[in-house]
Amino acid sequence: MGQSHFVLSFIIGLLLLAPIMGWAQSVAASDVVTVSVTVKGVQKDVACYRGDSGKVKSRRGNLVFRAFKVIIRSIKKKIKNANARNIPKLRKKLRSNKQLRKAGDASCPASSSGGGGNSGGGRSGGGNSGGGSNNGNNASSYFDIQGNVTAFGKATFGIPSHLPADVITGRTVFNTYCIGCHNERRRFTFAELRQAILQSPMDYDQTQLPDQDLAQIMAYVSRFRVPPN
Repeated sequence: MGQSHFVLSFIIGLLLLAPIMGWAQSVAASDVVTVSVTVKGVQKDVACYRGDSGKVKSRRGNLVFRAFKVIIRSIKKKIKNANARNIPKLRKKLRSNKQLRKAGDASCPASSSGGGGNSGGGRSGGGNSGGGSNNGNNASSYFDIQGNVTAFGKATFGIPSHLPADVITGRTVFNTYCIGCHNERRRFTFAELRQAILQSPMDYDQTQLPDQDLAQIMAYVSRFRVPPN
């Protein structure tokens, strides 16, 4: 009995960690937008989910999404531990996924904004770019179907109510200020994040990183958060 309890707790823990750690995660088909990109003259499909580009596949009856950034990180680890014979093949795979990520990142923000319209060649059953619990009930969701932070989300994240904040714009701002130095850091409130970026080596005050940009960053890094049941 005790062992079964431990196994069940371990599995539940892994499921809860998946969106935080960026592992492959089960998604609804309506939340994924597929875009066509061209890499070296060849047209390929890329999946877009909550502002990230990646791949989807069916696993045991579930649709699973894996972001390119996670795939690339995994391949790099394999290269470090691979024997000499397998390294060229892994490096080729790494280059291919980097090219797909670059093309996908350029296409996904415009085509994963949801709302039923599929711009930029996206194909979806009503794509959804936002995070959180997008069940259409904005009173209890952190994001609406377009990826905008709701009033409830702003209250939870500490974002001033007058500031606009959405996942797509937030991704662009995050890539401008943050991505070159470190990975995403979640579970901050707006005020906590403001205090954190005042420290070295960032040293961002409100002149260098205004509140409106910080609100957009908060939206992006909070996109996987969901309200407690």
